[in-house]
Amino acid sequence: MDQLPPQHYQVAAIIHPGVWNWHGSRQVQAWYADCIRRGLILVPPEDGWRAVLAASDCVIGDIGSVTCYAAAAGIPVLLGPSAVDEIETGSPIAILGDIAPRLRPEQPYGPQLERAASAWQPHQYSTIRALVTDAPGRSAAIIRSAMYKLMKLPEPAGEPQTRPVPIPRPVTPAETFGGVW
Repeated sequence: MDQLPPQHYQVAAIIHPGVWNWHGSRQVQAWYADCIRRGLILVPPEDGWRAVLAASDCVIGDIGSVTCYAAAAGIPVLLGPSAVDEIETGSPIAILGDIAPRLRPEQPYGPQLERAASAWQPHQYSTIRALVTDAPGRSAAIIRSAMYKLMKLPEPAGEPQTRPVPIPRPVTPAETFGGVW
């Protein structure tokens, strides 16, 4: 938060649901309380990560799926320090690790984000996109068809209807610990 001032950047943190479940909501909020006070959007585990990702101009990520989804969606990615030895060879995130620039924690973040965004090319992550889905834009129809076959029911006519991704409701300072800091 010190390096990305709120007058120039909107920073959101998407923490793995397993962290929330293991440590509990109060603990995760306590860890990030100072950052939340300074403008961090702490995305709750129930929902919101997709909307935040869709609104992102650049993602600083780890070796998790959200980082891979960001690259597949064409969002410039900077990879932060991570456990590279835990990455499955040939996986989408391993390939991303070979092509995405690395965040250098000892250097200012703003210029690194700007370089990543300006150096990004639309085709840069096409390999990742191809590994994440082989049917972009058709998943709703494919899943609906499979589900109706499993239920042995006739599939409804027409295209499946999808709902927009809900707007995230971040944890706010007033809500954290009942507003007591």
